[in-house]
Amino acid sequence: MSRSFASFTQSALFFSGAAAVRRLAVLSPLSRSLPLLACGLLLPGSPARAAKLVASDGAEADAFGYTTLSGNTGLVGAGADDSGENLNVGSAYLFRNLDAASGTITESAKLTASDGGAEDGFGASYSLWGNAALLGARGGNADKGSVYLFRNLDTASGTITENAILTASDGAVNDVFGASSSLSGNTGLIGASVDDSRRGSAYLFRNLDTATGTITQTAKLTASDGAAGHLFGRSSSLSGNAGLIGANGDNSAYLFRNLDTATGAITQTAKLIASDRSLANGFANSLSLSGNIGLIGAYATDFFKGS
Repeated sequence: MSRSFASFTQSALFFSGAAAVRRLAVLSPLSRSLPLLACGLLLPGSPARAAKLVASDGAEADAFGYTTLSGNTGLVGAGADDSGENLNVGSAYLFRNLDAASGTITESAKLTASDGGAEDGFGASYSLWGNAALLGARGGNADKGSVYLFRNLDTASGTITENAILTASDGAVNDVFGASSSLSGNTGLIGASVDDSRRGSAYLFRNLDTATGTITQTAKLTASDGAAGHLFGRSSSLSGNAGLIGANGDNSAYLFRNLDTATGAITQTAKLIASDRSLANGFANSLSLSGNIGLIGAYATDFFKGS
């Protein structure tokens, strides 16, 4: 599953916003910048919303509505959720049994960071795979960024905290580690798009099925031709032993294979660009990888018509 731009298998989630956008409804990948308080479930063959998902403790401007779906389970981030006097700590909400959901429903469990602090933005990037999830906090780890691993979500209830915290061994303030998160099986791929003068990088983590405590990467991924402002790691998607990483500042994406054996510092297997690259503005701001097929969006192409 790709970080924040979900790959939907059985249904799609859509949102209705609050405050200035209270009457606006949009589809999931386009919703990242809106202050959202509710999301809805659309089932195949249904012309209308099947269910409305809300947070039991939701408040205005929590930014509830960053979604991803795996099977019949949904995960909804609220990156601006407050905790007491601490603003924008962030949280996420787990919803199970969505194949039978109807009406208005609240979460099965609430996910939080054990060390969450003000402006961490926990839940602003996310990925769900089976009964495990990754949730990014770009302001975590003293503004270096951190990502939180949750397992056993099939039985989670109440408010829970992480099984492990993922960090970069060479992380620095404002790297935005956790800009993107992708989980596939027991492997995670995390983008740090502002690392190294905004060249960007990504970090590979394996054996997440047994990880505990605070862990660092197995390998660091970079672009062989990376340059300042490329924002490599702004988007990422992992499928099996392959990863696709976007550098939307360069209108390009990079393919990495054989990640099951990767260690140390590695560069790409191939670089992907659009044939009309000069026009493909916003290329790789979103992307998804499934097996041997990759899908890359270019939302700003042709005066924001997109492609």
